[in-house]
Amino acid sequence: MFKLPVLLLLSFPFTLTAQPKALPLDCADLKQKLLTIQQTFSKLETYKKQEIKTQYNHQYKTGFSLCGVQAVLESTSDDPEKYTLAFYFSSNQFTATAQQVKTFVDYLRKEIKSVFGETHKETSEVDPSDNSVIYDFMEKGKGWSGNTIIEINYPWVHEPLLLTFKYK
Repeated sequence: MFKLPVLLLLSFPFTLTAQPKALPLDCADLKQKLLTIQQTFSKLETYKKQEIKTQYNHQYKTGFSLCGVQAVLESTSDDPEKYTLAFYFSSNQFTATAQQVKTFVDYLRKEIKSVFGETHKETSEVDPSDNSVIYDFMEKGKGWSGNTIIEINYPWVHEPLLLTFKYK
């Protein structure tokens, strides 16, 4: 009788920690989610739900997810009216090899081009010091002066991938 409670206590902490899942290499609703973002790009603040306390900028939880990742809405203290919808693909949530992340990034790029391709042009930049890549999708003919920028950073700092939608 004593063994059962001890076994339950020993196994309980292991059931509380979620194991990282495989990076989704194909999201069934990705195109639909990108279309939703495209339609609401100038109104990203409508995603704002609950503030997250940070020391560097204003962050808000949202009810919007993409490929299993909850979006975070961010604005800086310099201009709180400029919003970024950010998706942090964290190594705490996902496991993936470098090749799987690259495959997923290529998939994201393809879907972003299919939704935003008529209005945005893709550019890329490789940082040879750490082999990180930044893909920017900027408004055609406007570049950095445009109102909307989509950015894929990978690897991003200590995480496999960051996808952002910025409205200026």
